[in-house]
Amino acid sequence: MEKGGPLTETWHVVFTKSSLKHWLIERLKPDFAHCYAMKSSRGGQYWLVVDGKRSHLEVQLEPKELYPTVRSFAGEDATIVTINVTRKPSLPNHWLSVITCTDIVKRCLGITDWHCWTPYQLYKRMIGGRYERHIQHR
Repeated sequence: MEKGGPLTETWHVVFTKSSLKHWLIERLKPDFAHCYAMKSSRGGQYWLVVDGKRSHLEVQLEPKELYPTVRSFAGEDATIVTINVTRKPSLPNHWLSVITCTDIVKRCLGITDWHCWTPYQLYKRMIGGRYERHIQHR
């Protein structure tokens, strides 16, 4: 566990369509069927991308010289919500949940809302929440 005071980070949450064919995904809002989180690396040269896939967690570094903006990485069809999150490292953020793309993003942001299961619910929570935010719609 990290020591020190509150940690403030800027995260970009990207909401997209899903390429998976599954009965559950067909019941989600089409433009909000998948989500992942991105933030700038400490040195600022890379994007840290945290993406909960169907079968695994994918964490990657993408160079900013190839993708200078979040939009250039996410694509034109994505909805992007940028928020500043302040978390206290001394507080635990462990809870029981089903591991989904939404849950992975919630863990990145420190959100422990039990009633937030789908990407669209997370989107609604974020735009109506108490975060400083910037929203980029298509």
